Amino acid sequence: VMPAGKSTAPVVTMMNQAMMQGMMDPDPAKAWMKSMAAHHRGAIEMSQIIMRHTKNAEVLAEARKTVDDNQRALTELQAKMR
Repeated sequence: VMPAGKSTAPVVTMMNQAMMQGMMDPDPAKAWMKSMAAHHRGAIEMSQIIMRHTKNAEVLAEARKTVDDNQRALTELQAKMR
């Protein structure tokens, strides 16, 4: 099994690229929303990875909370970007 850090590294790279791409929108509000949406997607994916790599109950609970919180925030941002 690959260590969690190596599993999350590509996610961080993709998240950072998507955040930077979002910041290129000429409208500052849209740029921020696009960048934050990418950030939330990355947080969700990284949390899902750690949930597959740990048995630590405290970490699992925090990862689940992170997924829930970021999914809620992402859904709200996506609704505003329409």
